[in-house]
Amino acid sequence: MTSSLQARQTIETAAELLISLNVPEVTDLAPKQVLGHLDELLAPLEWLEQALAPWREGLEPQTEAAIIWAWEHHQVLELVAGEGFPEPLQEVVKAFWEALELFHRSSSLAEALQSWLRPYLQVHRGMPRWLLPLLQFFWNHHPFQRGKRRGKSPLAMAGVENVSSLAEALDMLLGHHSIVPAAA
Repeated sequence: MTSSLQARQTIETAAELLISLNVPEVTDLAPKQVLGHLDELLAPLEWLEQALAPWREGLEPQTEAAIIWAWEHHQVLELVAGEGFPEPLQEVVKAFWEALELFHRSSSLAEALQSWLRPYLQVHRGMPRWLLPLLQFFWNHHPFQRGKRRGKSPLAMAGVENVSSLAEALDMLLGHHSIVPAAA
């Protein structure tokens, strides 16, 4: 589990690297937006740290890692909170699992941040300016190919209802209005 301090430092470093690119489209937008919303980005992680602070006190790092690993895999392993842990840890495991159930996965936050920054990082590699919006458009409509989010696009995960497939969206942009919606 990453600390909020470590996450803050990582995001600030990424913003500094973006600023160092000296590309106006990047330096005027990306770092300012990220740093301007840094407290909001880190608020869920800070809440999780506070919620787990009393339970983490005196807990060995290996034990904490095992509790988090078990929570991450509890559906596949068909575990209930505390199952497989010694009796003295049952209450700790249950408290961890309850807090983690309320928390949005940090890797999802990292994936969201990365998908937002990816096109700007490509600027550094010489990508033509016209390709940046097309790349964002593609990645937002492209469904995940594996994992828990398999078959869902970032737009669908963000709560946008009736998300068009990439082909349908391109047809609409190019003026082909005779689109037959995909079967649900």
